[in-house]
Amino acid sequence: MAHSKPKSDAPFLFPKCEASVLPDPSRFFSNHLLSNPLPTNSFFQNFTLGKGDQPEYFHPYLIKPAKSSLSISYPSLFHNSDFFHEVFKPDITISGSPVDQSSRQTHQISSFSDLGVNLDFPSSNLRFFLVRGSPFITFSVSCNTITISTSHEFVSFSAKLNNNQTWLIYASSPIKLTKHDNSSIRCRGEFSGLIRMAVLPNSKPDFEPVLDRFSRSYPVSGDADFTKPFTLEYKWEKRGHGDLLMLAHPLHLKLLSKDNESVTVLNNIKYKSIDGDLTGDVALTQRSETRLATRRDHLSSHQRRYLIKLFVSGLELVLSLRESDSESGEAGFDRRRVQGSRNAREDHGYGIYNNHHVHLGYFLYAIAALVKIDPLWGKRYRAHAYTLLADYMTLGRKCDQADTLSTPYRKINDK
Repeated sequence: MAHSKPKSDAPFLFPKCEASVLPDPSRFFSNHLLSNPLPTNSFFQNFTLGKGDQPEYFHPYLIKPAKSSLSISYPSLFHNSDFFHEVFKPDITISGSPVDQSSRQTHQISSFSDLGVNLDFPSSNLRFFLVRGSPFITFSVSCNTITISTSHEFVSFSAKLNNNQTWLIYASSPIKLTKHDNSSIRCRGEFSGLIRMAVLPNSKPDFEPVLDRFSRSYPVSGDADFTKPFTLEYKWEKRGHGDLLMLAHPLHLKLLSKDNESVTVLNNIKYKSIDGDLTGDVALTQRSETRLATRRDHLSSHQRRYLIKLFVSGLELVLSLRESDSESGEAGFDRRRVQGSRNAREDHGYGIYNNHHVHLGYFLYAIAALVKIDPLWGKRYRAHAYTLLADYMTLGRKCDQADTLSTPYRKINDK
């Protein structure tokens, strides 16, 4: 006998609000993805805002799509006393000849995962498999002529540029590449298959055999798994033959589980990044473990004062809402503030999901403290609080009612 889910367990839905400042990212997604929630503040968000032509960082490359091409930068870092950032300069641009003028003329996201996104260019039969932490840029071509160009000049044919960068090019089947001019090369005739490109770190020739060895295996997606206590696992889906070469973030490398024997670390393979050197590792699963920091000496006095200030400010806000309950008979949660939906700068950009998870976190910490003071208030607004939490901490991947409110692991890919 089938049992329906009790109404008390159903997720609370806040009232809908029409936003006049919210961009419409749906035109950059394939139709089959539009029936489920779309990710916000994701690692590929710039591909879906405005014209979708701003660069995104995929460790170790900056990727910038255009109308019918994709540009890759192995960026340098600019820094001063206030900040530092990556400098985008299109080291390599990949484009295909238009084969279908009637198809859409912009890029399209055909699938995405926690750590990867597939970017299609329907008008030129190109699909890019972009996965964070891959030293290779991989794309498929279907019956088309490909042009590989650069903002520099090609000095020799294995894509040695006059900015001292060397790029290696691999193809899944024979391909004839010819130098078109000083800054572009083309394949002669139509090509179908896979092409992979990777920058040679510091142009060191001893790295080339390593990249050659792993050039036939490529990732198409990556997922983050938090189901085990104090453990983060990255799991890659790969295609091709042989072992998979990825790049480990410095923090992940530090926390890499000592009993994770399936991971081979290649300490001689280093790619620079904004977070420090990325180190080569060979594995389909990368597991990092850490202990929960609970002792006071894990925080400096300055950090403790800052956290206490944030907590108190959130608690004061929730307490003021609670006091308003008793004075007006209306619950603070039952009030609406919609300024952020009309002005992108109101509410710290809340309407366009700017640091959205941080603001919700203030509320949730304060709510947790208030529940200790007033359990009945907590019981009354339990469903509201869990909806706020699910907005950025959804763990499930099943397409049931609870899981379709938000995408999993929102904000997990900031690093």
